[in-house]
Amino acid sequence: MKSEAIELVVQYKDGTEIKENTAKVFASKKSVSRNEFYAAYGVGLRPGYIFVMHPAEFKLADIEVDGVVYSATHVRHNGTLYEIVRTYQKDIYNLEITVK
Repeated sequence: MKSEAIELVVQYKDGTEIKENTAKVFASKKSVSRNEFYAAYGVGLRPGYIFVMHPAEFKLADIEVDGVVYSATHVRHNGTLYEIVRTYQKDIYNLEITVK
């Protein structure tokens, strides 16, 4: 069940400023598996969590500036900002977002 409230955060450059666009969505949160953690750790990544949501909801944060479309780069959950390491569409109903 997707019961965790998260914010998808898009950081983009507008002129000389870095701006932020957010979209609030619901996702389920799960831990990174042991195998995935150690494989990522071996190449210098430190994955923390996986958030699972509907793929269409991920697009809610997209923003177009000067003809360029920017997508979410971070997830904010319980006041902590996580960087998106990877997205993976498991099936037509579930998109996994791995964050560090």
